Amino acid sequence: MPSGAAGQVRWLRPPAVLAVLDQAETPLDVAAIARRFKKGGKRIEQAVIKALPGLVRYGHVTALADGRYAGRRAV
Repeated sequence: MPSGAAGQVRWLRPPAVLAVLDQAETPLDVAAIARRFKKGGKRIEQAVIKALPGLVRYGHVTALADGRYAGRRAV
């Protein structure tokens, strides 16, 4: 993930999360998505959790039954 987008996760939450999922080869859970950011991990898990419902609602991301999320590439 480019550091520019990761540094702006607070303001560009959904697009940054979508970019991580679209670049991922396999579906990711919330913790794995958060770790992809420069200052990620537990610090931004709540921001990722808040971004995901809108992405799922509008069909940009697929929520899997096991708690992972898939971008367009991983489906």
